[in-house]
Amino acid sequence: MTLILVLAGAVAFAFACKRPIKSCPLAFYALAATLDVLFVVGSFAGLPPMLYDALFLLLHKCTLATALFAVVMYIGVFAQGSKAKTYLLPIRAELSIVAWILSLGHMAVYLMSYVPQLS
Repeated sequence: MTLILVLAGAVAFAFACKRPIKSCPLAFYALAATLDVLFVVGSFAGLPPMLYDALFLLLHKCTLATALFAVVMYIGVFAQGSKAKTYLLPIRAELSIVAWILSLGHMAVYLMSYVPQLS
């Protein structure tokens, strides 16, 4: 159920933020990287519980990145000339980069749990 809600939010985000994403993708990349850093630091240093719970759901479980990747994949599935594909195709690459950056926080926390086992 959570993934469906996050997916709906990702679709709404893609439609609502098409112009800002296309005009200034670096701002969205920086925002995704900032969320990752906040999550990784919060995993080890502590954050307010409400903020950490939201970041845990969206980044640790990789829900937000998965939802954005699903949006990117479904853009390619829509028929040529469909309104959704025509509207979102110009930002497909930017959305996939944001999703990839968001997945890095997920990977970093999991990799850090394996570091003690290597020594």
